Amino acid sequence: MVVSRPRSESVVRDPCLHFDIQVTEPTELRWTCGSRLHMEKTIFTRATDIDHPALGTLSTLGETEDLHDTQLSTVGPVRVEIDLEPHRGPRHGTLPGTAEQQRRVVGMLTRWAWGEDAADLTDLVLQAPTPDNSSDRPPLSDRLREHGWDATDMWLLTSLAPKMMEHRTPWCLRAVRVVYGSAGTLMVWHPIAEDHNWNPNEPLPPGKRYLVPLPECRRRHGQLTAIAGTDGTAEAGRLVQDIMQHHDWTEWQLTQRVERWERQFFALARDGAFEAHLDARHLGVALDETHQLLGMLRRINRDMARRGRLGWLPQPEAAPIEESVTSLRIEVQRRTTRVESRLDQLNGSLREGWTLLSSAAGGARLQLDRETSERTQGFQNAAGLVAALVLVPGLVLSLYGAEVKGLPGMDGSFGLVAMAAYAAVGALSTFSTLRAMAYRRRMVAVLILVGGFFALVLTTVLLITLGWD
Repeated sequence: MVVSRPRSESVVRDPCLHFDIQVTEPTELRWTCGSRLHMEKTIFTRATDIDHPALGTLSTLGETEDLHDTQLSTVGPVRVEIDLEPHRGPRHGTLPGTAEQQRRVVGMLTRWAWGEDAADLTDLVLQAPTPDNSSDRPPLSDRLREHGWDATDMWLLTSLAPKMMEHRTPWCLRAVRVVYGSAGTLMVWHPIAEDHNWNPNEPLPPGKRYLVPLPECRRRHGQLTAIAGTDGTAEAGRLVQDIMQHHDWTEWQLTQRVERWERQFFALARDGAFEAHLDARHLGVALDETHQLLGMLRRINRDMARRGRLGWLPQPEAAPIEESVTSLRIEVQRRTTRVESRLDQLNGSLREGWTLLSSAAGGARLQLDRETSERTQGFQNAAGLVAALVLVPGLVLSLYGAEVKGLPGMDGSFGLVAMAAYAAVGALSTFSTLRAMAYRRRMVAVLILVGGFFALVLTTVLLITLGWD
């Protein structure tokens, strides 16, 4: 028995996975548990909750009470989207349910949707997805192929916008396995394969949170073809457009980060911060973070282009929106080429940023060396002055104190004048020689020494003459 009640009275249990089931025609029927309630809250304001006998509490739209034991594909094409990694636990890899529990729930969902194909569909979608830029395709069984099913893998790169995380660039990479046919489409998002600084429990600005796959409820903001129909191939084709649009959004985020970095750089330049004490580490870290996201987006964009070129993506009927784009394959080629071109431009901007940063750091280093040289020269000047004013007069005093015979004014008051004269000549010669050596003018220093020697001789002769007079 299924019990229905308004959402305000329900208590939703923490599921081991999130899922969303829709019967696309002829009427709106939908069962959801988990992240879609947040992604599409405006839609689910008119939903009611039911207690499904096997799946627990579900939010529903339409007349769904009597369909819990009905194979949904007999009602219309079925669209099932499953997320194997709810954002729970201390890290995104911690799941509230085990792999066996998830397999059981996926099996129930596929059996509810498609009946006898459930076992093969469950085995297929729970296998590890093929790596990006791989030459392998999903191993579709002969039974599923005979029943009109096809399969593909795609990769989605998600990052946080600059307004949510300014100084770091968190991103994560997830794969989705898509099985599609005339009876509907089954999309299973696998756990995060690669990530950088991705921590769903990290505090964010109010009203902001880490994202689940394809975070916007209104998808396909931009497309070059209009895909009609509600069968599985059409739904899978629209998912391709969703992913490409999401990567367009990621490329826009990259542009915002590059422009923000340039504004920060030129603001520092305007404020005169490119001096000796410039700390450019935060600018360098921001460039590196942005470049990591750019490299990952380039890799995933090339994977999408390759899958489209090899015909591994669904090919639904499509009406052109942009001139000469007559199929989804051409749309994939056109859009991935545009993203690649924009990424090349952004990569050039990042290289220019490194050049600007290294030039600023080099200028700061030059200024630091200049200031260091000036300080060193000041110390040398002080040392030379001390040597000239202390050592030489001290030497003169020691000679007179030794009472050496023959020194001018040795025996009279005239000796004070003689000592002062010797000290002045010696101090001037010593200081001038040290200054010349500091500026690496060795010939000038030698000439000063020679001149100082002759100055001492002349001073001695003059003092002796004056002393005799």
